[in-house]
Amino acid sequence: MNYDSHVHIGVFKNKTRTFYFEPKKVLSDLKCVGIKEVILMSTTQNSGIDSFSEVLHEFSEVEKSQIKVHPGLWCLPEMISNFDYYVNSYKWEILKIHPYSQKWKNGELEFVFRYASKNSLPIIIHTGFFRNDFCYRFVKFIKKYPNVKTILAHGHPAEEAKYMILKYENCYLDTAFMNPSELNEILDKNTRNKMLYGSDYLVQYAHPDTKKLLSDIDKNRLLLNFFDSDLTLENFFKK
Repeated sequence: MNYDSHVHIGVFKNKTRTFYFEPKKVLSDLKCVGIKEVILMSTTQNSGIDSFSEVLHEFSEVEKSQIKVHPGLWCLPEMISNFDYYVNSYKWEILKIHPYSQKWKNGELEFVFRYASKNSLPIIIHTGFFRNDFCYRFVKFIKKYPNVKTILAHGHPAEEAKYMILKYENCYLDTAFMNPSELNEILDKNTRNKMLYGSDYLVQYAHPDTKKLLSDIDKNRLLLNFFDSDLTLENFFKK
């Protein structure tokens, strides 16, 4: 497998430290381990709407990369009033929503899905175990907009993610921050073609249990490689 569907650049803050994932270094690291294609998103945008110019600068630094980059726009609810401006400011290929960090309301989510449907853009959504980011919250949007390919990042909770990728043709998940037991719960011959390998590189280095996370990532990659699949980033974006 030579792609990674969940990669970050930019400023990232945890409870004790602030990190900066330098764009050229991130892609250089990935190139060294054989990655040739990525979905790339900037955590700098998580700092707020005033960081947008900095995000554009970060992406300008990787335009000549030897790795194929699919740029992802980290959307904020504050962008909605002038959404065309933010989307058209760069050659974004996918929209990122983080319902836990930004506390998205359903009406705002509806707006982004409707926009994505009209403009043939896929969406990647952070999922977790909280009321505002569990997978089932997004069923109605995925069902209503069948032409919007949607990646459930992290696939949490696993049982919900598995149901959704089997039920809806336009629904996928990535393996970022999944542990091997979760992946084993989902992965079989029926789901393999709806699952994308993702590492959440370099965010895992800001996690308190980095060693275990890196071990999980290696195990997940091996598990996915065990199942033959036609799904790659290249054909995900072509479909």
